[in-house]
Amino acid sequence: MGKGEYDLSEMYTVYNTYLDRADAAVRTHGDVSFSQGGSCYDALYGMEAFGLVPEECMRPGVMYADTLSNHTELSALTDAMVAAVAKGRLRKLQHDENNNMLWKKAVAAVHQIYLGSAPEKFTYKGKEYTPKSFFESTGLKASDYVSLTSFTHHPFYSQFPIEVQDNWRHALSYNLPLDEFMEVFDNAINTGYTIAWGADVSEPGFTREGVAVMPDNQKVQELSGSD
Repeated sequence: MGKGEYDLSEMYTVYNTYLDRADAAVRTHGDVSFSQGGSCYDALYGMEAFGLVPEECMRPGVMYADTLSNHTELSALTDAMVAAVAKGRLRKLQHDENNNMLWKKAVAAVHQIYLGSAPEKFTYKGKEYTPKSFFESTGLKASDYVSLTSFTHHPFYSQFPIEVQDNWRHALSYNLPLDEFMEVFDNAINTGYTIAWGADVSEPGFTREGVAVMPDNQKVQELSGSD
Protein backbone atom coordinates (compact mmCIF):
# COMPACT_ATOMS: atom_id res chain seq x y z
CA MET A 1 0.00 0.00 0.00
CA GLY A 2 3.04 2.24 0.26
CA LYS A 3 1.99 3.65 3.63
CA GLY A 4 4.86 2.24 5.68
CA GLU A 5 4.66 -0.07 8.68
CA TYR A 6 2.42 0.46 11.71
CA ASP A 7 2.22 -1.16 15.12
CA LEU A 8 -1.46 -0.73 15.92
CA SER A 9 -3.07 -0.97 19.34
CA GLU A 10 -5.17 -4.09 19.75
CA MET A 11 -6.41 -2.88 23.13
CA TYR A 12 -8.08 0.17 21.60
CA THR A 13 -10.24 -2.09 19.46
CA VAL A 14 -10.78 -4.49 22.37
CA TYR A 15 -11.91 -1.67 24.65
CA ASN A 16 -14.48 -0.31 22.20
CA THR A 17 -15.67 -3.78 21.22
CA TYR A 18 -16.25 -4.77 24.85
CA LEU A 19 -18.46 -1.70 25.36
CA ASP A 20 -20.44 -2.41 22.19
CA ARG A 21 -20.89 -6.02 23.20
CA ALA A 22 -22.06 -5.05 26.68
CA ASP A 23 -24.70 -2.81 25.12
CA ALA A 24 -25.85 -5.63 22.81
CA ALA A 25 -26.05 -8.05 25.75
CA VAL A 26 -28.23 -5.68 27.76
CA ARG A 27 -30.48 -4.84 24.81
CA THR A 28 -31.13 -8.55 24.19
CA HIS A 29 -31.51 -9.41 27.90
CA GLY A 30 -28.42 -11.61 27.72
CA ASP A 31 -29.19 -13.41 24.45
CA VAL A 32 -25.99 -11.88 23.05
CA SER A 33 -23.18 -13.31 25.13
CA PHE A 34 -20.79 -11.00 26.94
CA SER A 35 -17.48 -12.76 27.42
CA GLN A 36 -13.89 -12.96 26.30
CA GLY A 37 -13.39 -13.84 22.66
CA GLY A 38 -14.35 -12.39 19.33
CA SER A 39 -13.92 -12.75 15.59
CA CYS A 40 -11.78 -11.16 12.91
CA TYR A 41 -14.81 -9.09 11.97
CA ASP A 42 -14.53 -7.24 15.28
CA ALA A 43 -11.23 -5.77 14.07
CA LEU A 44 -12.61 -4.89 10.63
CA TYR A 45 -15.78 -3.36 12.04
CA GLY A 46 -13.81 -1.60 14.75
CA MET A 47 -11.39 0.26 12.51
CA GLU A 48 -14.26 1.67 10.45
CA ALA A 49 -16.48 2.49 13.46
CA PHE A 50 -13.93 3.61 16.06
CA GLY A 51 -10.77 4.31 14.10
CA LEU A 52 -7.28 3.13 15.06
CA VAL A 53 -4.47 4.29 17.33
CA PRO A 54 -0.77 3.34 17.52
CA GLU A 55 0.33 0.68 19.99
CA GLU A 56 2.06 3.30 22.13
CA CYS A 57 -1.32 4.87 22.98
CA MET A 58 -2.82 1.72 24.56
CA ARG A 59 -0.33 -1.08 25.20
CA PRO A 60 -1.46 -4.58 26.25
CA GLY A 61 -0.96 -5.38 29.91
CA VAL A 62 0.42 -1.95 30.78
CA MET A 63 -2.15 -1.31 33.52
CA TYR A 64 -1.01 -4.40 35.46
CA ALA A 65 2.73 -4.36 34.69
CA ASP A 66 2.68 -7.03 31.98
CA THR A 67 3.58 -7.04 28.29
CA LEU A 68 0.76 -9.39 27.29
CA SER A 69 -2.96 -9.14 27.88
CA ASN A 70 -4.67 -11.21 30.53
CA HIS A 71 -8.38 -10.45 30.76
CA THR A 72 -9.31 -13.14 33.29
CA GLU A 73 -9.78 -10.79 36.24
CA LEU A 74 -11.34 -8.07 34.08
CA SER A 75 -13.88 -10.53 32.70
CA ALA A 76 -14.72 -11.88 36.15
CA LEU A 77 -15.80 -8.38 37.14
CA THR A 78 -17.47 -7.16 33.97
CA ASP A 79 -19.24 -10.44 33.17
CA ALA A 80 -21.01 -10.18 36.51
CA MET A 81 -21.80 -6.48 36.03
CA VAL A 82 -23.29 -6.93 32.58
CA ALA A 83 -25.24 -10.04 33.63
CA ALA A 84 -26.72 -8.16 36.59
CA VAL A 85 -28.14 -5.53 34.24
CA ALA A 86 -28.99 -7.77 31.29
CA LYS A 87 -30.69 -10.52 33.27
CA GLY A 88 -31.59 -8.74 36.50
CA ARG A 89 -35.10 -7.75 37.48
CA LEU A 90 -34.54 -4.04 37.14
CA ARG A 91 -37.71 -2.15 36.28
CA LYS A 92 -35.86 0.94 35.11
CA LEU A 93 -32.21 1.61 34.35
CA GLN A 94 -30.79 4.72 35.97
CA HIS A 95 -29.15 7.55 34.03
CA ASP A 96 -27.42 10.85 34.77
CA GLU A 97 -28.60 14.39 33.97
CA ASN A 98 -27.34 13.99 30.39
CA ASN A 99 -29.29 10.76 29.93
CA ASN A 100 -26.12 8.62 29.99
CA MET A 101 -26.83 5.19 31.42
CA LEU A 102 -25.00 4.71 34.72
CA TRP A 103 -24.34 1.03 34.11
CA LYS A 104 -22.52 1.90 30.87
CA LYS A 105 -20.33 4.41 32.69
CA ALA A 106 -19.56 1.82 35.36
CA VAL A 107 -18.61 -0.87 32.84
CA ALA A 108 -16.48 1.61 30.87
CA ALA A 109 -14.69 2.69 34.06
CA VAL A 110 -13.69 -0.88 34.92
CA HIS A 111 -12.39 -1.44 31.39
CA GLN A 112 -10.36 1.75 31.64
CA ILE A 113 -8.77 0.52 34.87
CA TYR A 114 -7.62 -2.71 33.22
CA LEU A 115 -7.05 -1.62 29.60
CA GLY A 116 -6.30 2.09 29.87
CA SER A 117 -8.19 5.10 28.53
CA ALA A 118 -9.01 5.33 24.83
CA PRO A 119 -7.46 8.56 23.50
CA GLU A 120 -9.61 11.11 21.70
CA LYS A 121 -6.53 12.83 20.24
CA PHE A 122 -2.85 11.93 20.10
CA THR A 123 0.40 12.93 18.39
CA TYR A 124 2.17 10.44 16.13
CA LYS A 125 5.45 11.30 14.43
CA GLY A 126 4.89 14.99 15.06
CA LYS A 127 1.33 15.14 13.73
CA GLU A 128 -1.90 15.30 15.71
CA TYR A 129 -4.60 12.75 14.94
CA THR A 130 -7.94 11.53 16.13
CA PRO A 131 -8.50 7.76 15.95
CA LYS A 132 -10.66 8.27 12.84
CA SER A 133 -8.16 10.53 11.04
CA PHE A 134 -5.32 8.13 11.90
CA PHE A 135 -7.30 5.21 10.45
CA GLU A 136 -7.91 7.20 7.27
CA SER A 137 -4.19 7.96 6.99
CA THR A 138 -3.32 4.24 6.91
CA GLY A 139 -5.28 3.59 3.72
CA LEU A 140 -6.88 0.49 5.23
CA LYS A 141 -10.39 -0.51 4.11
CA ALA A 142 -12.52 -3.17 5.74
CA SER A 143 -14.13 -3.88 2.37
CA ASP A 144 -10.76 -5.10 1.04
CA TYR A 145 -11.01 -8.17 3.28
CA VAL A 146 -13.22 -11.22 2.84
CA SER A 147 -14.20 -13.86 5.39
CA LEU A 148 -14.08 -17.50 4.24
CA THR A 149 -15.04 -20.69 6.02
CA SER A 150 -15.77 -24.35 5.30
CA PHE A 151 -18.73 -26.09 6.94
CA THR A 152 -20.99 -28.86 5.68
CA HIS A 153 -24.21 -27.77 7.39
CA HIS A 154 -24.70 -24.83 4.97
CA PRO A 155 -24.65 -24.84 1.14
CA PHE A 156 -21.26 -24.25 -0.45
CA TYR A 157 -20.70 -21.08 -2.49
CA SER A 158 -23.09 -19.10 -0.30
CA GLN A 159 -22.78 -16.82 2.72
CA PHE A 160 -23.93 -17.45 6.27
CA PRO A 161 -23.16 -16.17 9.77
CA ILE A 162 -21.06 -18.73 11.63
CA GLU A 163 -23.14 -19.86 14.60
CA VAL A 164 -20.75 -19.25 17.45
CA GLN A 165 -21.11 -16.85 20.36
CA ASP A 166 -18.03 -14.88 19.35
CA ASN A 167 -19.70 -13.93 16.05
CA TRP A 168 -22.12 -11.76 17.99
CA ARG A 169 -22.28 -9.14 15.21
CA HIS A 170 -23.56 -11.90 12.87
CA ALA A 171 -20.91 -11.24 10.22
CA LEU A 172 -21.28 -13.27 7.02
CA SER A 173 -18.65 -15.69 5.69
CA TYR A 174 -18.38 -17.31 2.26
CA ASN A 175 -18.66 -21.10 2.55
CA LEU A 176 -16.24 -23.12 0.41
CA PRO A 177 -15.44 -26.84 0.17
CA LEU A 178 -12.40 -27.58 2.32
CA ASP A 179 -10.03 -28.30 -0.57
CA GLU A 180 -10.94 -25.02 -2.28
CA PHE A 181 -10.71 -23.19 1.03
CA MET A 182 -7.13 -24.43 1.43
CA GLU A 183 -6.32 -23.51 -2.18
CA VAL A 184 -7.38 -19.93 -1.49
CA PHE A 185 -5.40 -19.94 1.76
CA ASP A 186 -2.22 -21.22 0.10
CA ASN A 187 -2.56 -18.88 -2.86
CA ALA A 188 -2.95 -15.86 -0.59
CA ILE A 189 0.19 -16.78 1.37
CA ASN A 190 2.21 -17.52 -1.76
CA THR A 191 1.27 -14.25 -3.46
CA GLY A 192 1.96 -11.99 -0.49
CA TYR A 193 -1.53 -11.35 0.88
CA THR A 194 -2.57 -11.24 4.52
CA ILE A 195 -4.37 -14.11 6.26
CA ALA A 196 -6.15 -13.81 9.60
CA TRP A 197 -6.92 -17.27 10.96
CA GLY A 198 -9.79 -17.55 13.42
CA ALA A 199 -9.52 -20.44 15.88
CA ASP A 200 -10.54 -21.46 19.39
CA VAL A 201 -7.62 -20.53 21.63
CA SER A 202 -9.28 -22.05 24.70
CA GLU A 203 -8.58 -25.62 23.54
CA PRO A 204 -5.63 -27.71 24.82
CA GLY A 205 -2.42 -26.95 22.98
CA PHE A 206 -2.62 -23.14 22.81
CA THR A 207 -0.07 -21.15 24.80
CA ARG A 208 0.77 -17.49 25.44
CA GLU A 209 4.24 -18.19 24.02
CA GLY A 210 2.90 -18.08 20.46
CA VAL A 211 3.17 -21.83 19.86
CA ALA A 212 0.26 -24.19 19.28
CA VAL A 213 0.41 -27.99 19.31
CA MET A 214 -2.10 -30.65 18.36
CA PRO A 215 -2.43 -32.98 21.36
CA ASP A 216 -2.78 -36.65 20.49
CA ASN A 217 -5.59 -37.64 22.80
CA GLN A 218 -8.88 -39.46 22.71
CA LYS A 219 -10.96 -36.29 22.63
CA VAL A 220 -9.34 -35.12 19.43
CA GLN A 221 -9.80 -38.55 17.84
CA GLU A 222 -13.49 -38.56 18.74
CA LEU A 223 -13.97 -35.21 16.98
CA SER A 224 -12.43 -36.44 13.74
CA GLY A 225 -14.73 -35.88 10.77
CA SER A 226 -17.08 -33.54 12.60
CA ASP A 227 -17.89 -29.93 11.72
